[in-house]
Amino acid sequence: MKEMIKSQQKAVMGPMMTNVSAFFQQLNLTPEQTAVDEGFAAEKNVAGAEVGMSMIDGSMDAAQRADLVKQIKSRK
Repeated sequence: MKEMIKSQQKAVMGPMMTNVSAFFQQLNLTPEQTAVDEGFAAEKNVAGAEVGMSMIDGSMDAAQRADLVKQIKSRK
């Protein structure tokens, strides 16, 4: 299940990153700046999915899930 979710995230991220790359080109960023910014954009987009996948196994209680939600918000 987790692998399926990861593959779906990658499929969704591809077109989104193409749009982000086009935006960065419009800003006339250097290749180094673009690489760093694309990394940040990708991290932001997958932050919730990565942490959220750990909720799938059902071993967490309500307090642990609330803590994960805080982690997601801080990573974004």
